[in-house]
Amino acid sequence: MVQYNFCLNLPNLYIQLFLCKLHQYSNILSHFFLLFNKCSFNKLHDNTALRVSYQGNVLVNGDDVCNRWYFKFNGNECSGPLSIESVVYYNWLNEVSIILRSHFFEGYCENLARGTVSVELWVGKCPNTSMGDAYTGWNSVSRIMIEEVPPSQ
Repeated sequence: MVQYNFCLNLPNLYIQLFLCKLHQYSNILSHFFLLFNKCSFNKLHDNTALRVSYQGNVLVNGDDVCNRWYFKFNGNECSGPLSIESVVYYNWLNEVSIILRSHFFEGYCENLARGTVSVELWVGKCPNTSMGDAYTGWNSVSRIMIEEVPPSQ
């Protein structure tokens, strides 16, 4: 994993950008929750939010299955304001289709204290469905971007 950290400090405004560049992966799982990647971020202020995003590819394989990619912060999903997640449902009747998709999702997490924050990308099943095989970042470079930004107004 390659990590980059960029800072911009202006009066009354602090923006910090952190890039976790994930090398080529071929993660395949079946019917289990999986921690795909973990980054440590040094949050400098108590009154800011973290904006996080995933850019890469995903694939769900199976019949009538749904997988959920989501972020955890210090081992817990964000509750302020909402969880940061993306779901992919797959149902291909009587055919075989494997489509690897470019994927992007992002969100904001508030109420995190200053200091080291563990940011984790997980994949698991959607509520009330079966989980399919999840390919995350297959044969490509994927990125997790973490940005410390002013809180929502």
